[in-house]
Amino acid sequence: MVAVGADIVDIDEVAEALSRFGDRYVSRVFTQAEADLCGDVGAQAQATWLAQCFAAKEAALKLLRSLGADLPEPTREPVALMLGGGVDWRWMEVVRTGSGCLELHLEGAARSAAKAAGVSRVMVSVGTSGHQAMAVAMAWPSAASVGDLAPETSNGQIVDED
Repeated sequence: MVAVGADIVDIDEVAEALSRFGDRYVSRVFTQAEADLCGDVGAQAQATWLAQCFAAKEAALKLLRSLGADLPEPTREPVALMLGGGVDWRWMEVVRTGSGCLELHLEGAARSAAKAAGVSRVMVSVGTSGHQAMAVAMAWPSAASVGDLAPETSNGQIVDED
């Protein structure tokens, strides 16, 4: 199954949250690895990167829901998470691959939903325009569902291209 999700996040809103809540905001929404990818940069560069990460997480959530995942609405409230009342944003972690591309590592209910939909990887692309961060997430099918991507002949049979 092929699916995509996209999202746009206002960088200034993330900058405001960082200014107002600091590490408390970062630790509730982002993993330590995502925060570490910022390195030692200025406040605006940090807000831009974290806005891109957040857009990637939102895009992945939309992608998983388009595949039929029954994920609860996102929350940052620890009590709701303990009671199963929301998606923990840290279940989706933006990581840089060895080739420099970005993908999401999934945990918890996000990982379960992806596996149930036949998704083995979620690749992401992020960017900015002005004060907006954007992300597009694409589901990469597991080996069991690759047949969904194979070209078909006019009679509907799968073509072996090897």
